[in-house]
Amino acid sequence: MFFLIFIALIVTAAVAAPFVFQPVRSALQRSVFRQKENVAHELEQMFIFISVDRLQQLKWTIALALAISGLILAWDATPPAPWLVAAVLGAGGYWAPEIFIVFLRRRRRAAFSEQLVDGLVLMANGLRAGFNL
Repeated sequence: MFFLIFIALIVTAAVAAPFVFQPVRSALQRSVFRQKENVAHELEQMFIFISVDRLQQLKWTIALALAISGLILAWDATPPAPWLVAAVLGAGGYWAPEIFIVFLRRRRRAAFSEQLVDGLVLMANGLRAGFNL
């Protein structure tokens, strides 16, 4: 009896999968498209002229290179250690470009904040002296 119920559940899941899969797939595609738009907008604001696809390739290349180097460097350690080191370095390498972009954005905003006061003082002094904008 258990096997009949199990087979019925599998058949039901197989029949229902196309109806469930299509909306989930389209929702995931919309989400990925919005994320790509956001990343492209952030890169454009930072004057980093690289496409989102190229950034993704760069992230995977760095992750793979760091994972392989971590695996090679920790190869003589006890058995789970090389794989853990490779996983940690690979994950760090994958997120490193985004962390670097966040660092650049913060540094640029800090520089803008520091220069904004000087620029406003310069404009105010110029207006007091009779210059126009």
